Amino acid sequence: MIITILLHPNDVALVVTPLKKLQDMQVKEFSKYGLSTLGINEDTPNDKELWEAIAAGCYRVLIVQAEQLFIDKGHWPRLARLFNKRRKFTHSIRFLFIDEAHHIYVSGTALYGLPAFRPAWSHIGELRTKLGTRTTVAALSGTLPAHIKKAVKDSLQLGDDNLCSIKLSCNRPNIAYALHEIVGSITDYTNLDFVISDDTGLIQEGKRRRKGIIFHDSIDGAVNAKRRHESLLHPDRRGTGVVKEYHALMSDEYLEKPMPTFVTQTELAKFYMQRKALQLCDVHTLPYAVLTFRRGSTIHSSTLSSTTRRPVWTRWCFAGIFLLMYENWATKVDISKALEDAQRSAVPLDPDRPVKGKLNPKKKDKRIRTGISMLQLVQNRLACLRAAYAKANDDDSVEGNYCCNRLTAHRNDVDRPHAHFDFAKFFPGKLLWYDEATKLTYRGHPEDPNRKAIVPLTSKRPIEAVEGSTPVPKYRATKERPSLISPLDRWRYLRWQNDRFRALRSPQTIISNKGLEKLAMIHPQDIHNGTKHLVVEKLKESQVWGEKYAEEVWVVLVGFDNEVWDNGEKAKKDKDERHKRAKVVQEAEDEVTAAGRFASDTATRAATLSIQVATRATTSQLSAEQIRQRIAELERESQAQIRQTEEATKATPAPASRKGKGKAKAAPKPKPTKTNQEMRADDFAEDARRVQAAAEQAARERLISLQHSR
Repeated sequence: MIITILLHPNDVALVVTPLKKLQDMQVKEFSKYGLSTLGINEDTPNDKELWEAIAAGCYRVLIVQAEQLFIDKGHWPRLARLFNKRRKFTHSIRFLFIDEAHHIYVSGTALYGLPAFRPAWSHIGELRTKLGTRTTVAALSGTLPAHIKKAVKDSLQLGDDNLCSIKLSCNRPNIAYALHEIVGSITDYTNLDFVISDDTGLIQEGKRRRKGIIFHDSIDGAVNAKRRHESLLHPDRRGTGVVKEYHALMSDEYLEKPMPTFVTQTELAKFYMQRKALQLCDVHTLPYAVLTFRRGSTIHSSTLSSTTRRPVWTRWCFAGIFLLMYENWATKVDISKALEDAQRSAVPLDPDRPVKGKLNPKKKDKRIRTGISMLQLVQNRLACLRAAYAKANDDDSVEGNYCCNRLTAHRNDVDRPHAHFDFAKFFPGKLLWYDEATKLTYRGHPEDPNRKAIVPLTSKRPIEAVEGSTPVPKYRATKERPSLISPLDRWRYLRWQNDRFRALRSPQTIISNKGLEKLAMIHPQDIHNGTKHLVVEKLKESQVWGEKYAEEVWVVLVGFDNEVWDNGEKAKKDKDERHKRAKVVQEAEDEVTAAGRFASDTATRAATLSIQVATRATTSQLSAEQIRQRIAELERESQAQIRQTEEATKATPAPASRKGKGKAKAAPKPKPTKTNQEMRADDFAEDARRVQAAAEQAARERLISLQHSR
């Protein structure tokens, strides 16, 4: 790019790049050659004078991100508006360079059922149309296998009639390829001890220090691996820069220092990178690079090709190695159906397609996300790694002395005396190997007579339970862990804020996120019975780290458990109190119910008795003669009462009426009399009603008193 721009001093070049950090590096690189260069992203100030200078062509090179060229979330960025309104500025763009052009496919295209990660990359073809045919377009990438190259050509509307394709081999003869299975889990960082030896970091006159890069899928992986290897160094060499980490959480001041130093100096031995920082790596003096292949993100063969190209020695007189480490699960994924589909398909299928086909964005399991080509590379032990890479990239290159560690693929190779692969030629230490015959883990190849058996950190030790007692759980309850991670994370941040050199390191240099999870898993009983040394033991930290941080972390753990205990006791006490109140209320309600039931039963019995008495009184067995005598007596009594009434009426004068006319009143009818049995039944029913009323009143008073007490 630089040579092209220098040959056209009156034209403006537009460079599209994916990362801000890459922008900064390119701005510095272009400026070294006297080219006025400006990086444009969402952090570019909205300064009127600056944008007038951009429109006037004061900057010969504009390094931009794709999102600044198109509408984003309903908003037109300033640069996009400039292209739409200033035709003179648009016509001044003579060159369009698309760096890392494979992002048009891997980031700008919706793949395997997942939405595009950066959709703006798929619209760069529209920008080419807007710029016109006068603008020369160049797509640059170290990752352009056949299927990605076709997608880039289609997106940018590049026809074969006026297309010049320049391809340089990345399958260099001085690069050796190797695969190695991780023992246990990649989180057991003893798997990476082979890059450390007793004299690592020791400066010896006349001896050149071997450098290397270890790529990780996560920031935690880079931080924890660095800590592990730092602890293996001699105490005098720790903290001297022998091992360093490089990832997105580091400050800008830190990120600007280690990489240039790593490229130029020879004292640094190991470098730990997050794999996303791979595009920033352009080191040409490395004897080895290691890529950890683990669950949690996706690795494709297209990504792998650029990984092997960048970090290994380009001086052909020296040999370097690219080592891919994978977990055991990669050998067990069934890819037979996917391979059959590829054979039956009339058109070539994407070799990086996942085994499952269509993916669910919510499921992050690498077993279903990893590309078929990578799984096939791991599982096919008869395939030469160099030949597999060459086929994937349509790349024919000469072979080197050390092709790959697939000895089964070269057992009959008699023309190359140096084909026998030996890790000792590239690494100062020995790798871990699991021997199926002995069921033991060894440091050294199974055929190495000097190998040593070790107990891997990933081995699980059974919990011993005391006879007659319940076994103590090994870990803290899962629901309590997020609540503990929060105060630990707060402590880590405050500790980092008080660090004078916080600009040079991130909070994860104190404790990684994985370390916080490990601390949150410690069972409360272990904390109750343990000491602060338990923190150092769980995190596998050095004694120096323990003296600096262990006491403070221990205070956080103990304080959290005390708070949990207090809250638990309070909750238990409140629960008991609620149970007592509920019991009292239930007893009162039972009393009211019993009283009401008693009153109801009493009234029912009284009514029943009254009916029985009345029934017996009316249905008693009387003789016919008795009935006639009784009727005669009732008639005589009635006639006598009538005569008495008439005599009393005649003897008493009639009162004068309002009209002066007197009028006699009719005599009142006599009240019917009741028998003794009927009177007793009425009295019994009245007593039952009084008992019921008293019980209801007592129940109401009981409820009122309970309400006042609550």
